[in-house]
Amino acid sequence: MPSLPHTVLLELLRRAPPLVVTLLREGCAAPLPRFAGAQVVECEFADIDPAEVRADLVLTLTGKGGRPALAIVVEAQLRRDPAKRWVWPVYLASLRRRLQCPVRLLVLTTRPAVARWCSRPIDMGDGRWVLVPDVLGPEQIPQITRAGAARREPELAVLSVLAHGRGPRAVAIGRAALAGVTMLDSARRPLYTDLVRFFLGAAARAELGVDAMQPLSDEEMLRPYLYLYRRSIFGQLMAPLHRARREARQAEARATVRGHRDGELAGLHEALLAILDARSIALTATQRRTITSCRRRAQLLRWVQRAATVTSTRELFAARRATKQPVAPR
Repeated sequence: MPSLPHTVLLELLRRAPPLVVTLLREGCAAPLPRFAGAQVVECEFADIDPAEVRADLVLTLTGKGGRPALAIVVEAQLRRDPAKRWVWPVYLASLRRRLQCPVRLLVLTTRPAVARWCSRPIDMGDGRWVLVPDVLGPEQIPQITRAGAARREPELAVLSVLAHGRGPRAVAIGRAALAGVTMLDSARRPLYTDLVRFFLGAAARAELGVDAMQPLSDEEMLRPYLYLYRRSIFGQLMAPLHRARREARQAEARATVRGHRDGELAGLHEALLAILDARSIALTATQRRTITSCRRRAQLLRWVQRAATVTSTRELFAARRATKQPVAPR
């Protein structure tokens, strides 16, 4: 399940694709090609066999005529995941084939240790084909401390809070971000304000006089006033996380019930086989599979009861056939 920081990182980039260009220019040495615009494109890789076929985000820098000049796979990585070092090259190769343009991998993280891990080159095998990711960690994400800069690039200001909202300059960063989002439209202002409140550290919030925006528990979700909150933009952003948590708990409960049922059926299988073995009633391999594969508790109980009196497996399984309802002639 994606975490809230992971979701927020990608949502900010989806809302402001040029922010990717700003971040690359700020934190990466490799030059960018000439381009006229930046846009989000489809990030499904339907031609790949493995189950992990969706990148977090894919953007293209388009030149004159709308042709892509560069495609960028953006991944939000908040922890080490060795599997990604096998998947990332596949993303780039598939995207390069599909769009027929140069491709780059940009990894965003808010943790220095993860940034160092992601920066390691990925060698395809012989040292002649090496993927070097562009990695932007906290050190490369700018600290936006001026309200003017925050107004010009509000998404970058919120990203700055996400990366540095608990650091030594958190108060200045939070003040600039809150000032920068006040002039936004009604669609972005409440979302960005809540995100700034959520990711600022407690000391910075106290100095700025703002309340924390905490994720809601399931009990709080039942309160009447929460209906209004869930209709807000921030509520829409949080809803998939709450739904995933509920579904995980429901799946765990179903697994527990299945576990109890499986244990009871296994006990009936063992009891039936033990009775037949004690009474020296031999089973063929097919008959043994019939017993161990049976998932009907009522049928197993009937077999256990009859196993104490029958003299052969033919009588045991004949009882099964006798219990079937006769079919009326047409």
